[in-house]
Amino acid sequence: MIELPAIQASTRALAISAMKGSRLAQKQLADMVRAIEAKRHEGQLQLLDTMIEYKKRWTAELKRRRQFNIDEPDPVPHPDHVILNLRKGTVDIEGPADEQEKEFWDHRFARMDDAQESVTYFAGKYRRCRDDRLKAQYLEEWHFEQRMFDLLNDSLPERHKRRLTDRSYAEGASRQGKTLEEFRRNKAMHKDFVGD
Repeated sequence: MIELPAIQASTRALAISAMKGSRLAQKQLADMVRAIEAKRHEGQLQLLDTMIEYKKRWTAELKRRRQFNIDEPDPVPHPDHVILNLRKGTVDIEGPADEQEKEFWDHRFARMDDAQESVTYFAGKYRRCRDDRLKAQYLEEWHFEQRMFDLLNDSLPERHKRRLTDRSYAEGASRQGKTLEEFRRNKAMHKDFVGD
């Protein structure tokens, strides 16, 4: 037996009655939808107003800090990461939205820095090496670190993406912009075979 909350059951009954042609139910349903949409729109506009004010105040504060050489942590979210779409009335945050996310982003960027350092190191070792066995090992390490960099980089919003130097274009090397999607496909394929 399926149980529905009372409000959901009454809304469903009202919708069914409206579909059957009851003018009163149709009017009530239309009024209810209008009220819900108006409330949602009002909330969206409030959020937009709040974020416009947030962005304006923090931009001024950061300018003041630069002017007087005040070294304090940036706010989270950073005003540059708050993207306002005035045509649609929407707000997006293309960066960490809170301290916990900032910690995650900082960890991600640190790992990308490590990967870049390793890519440069192994690319140099590979290019200078004359021993085929070692050369293959350096190439494998180079490709592994490049893949790590690309996985992390591909998942970032466009404004935060970085360019990898010393990129390998050899067969088997990951490609910028394609690595995360390839990883997801392989993961889904692997998941399908695990049950068999």
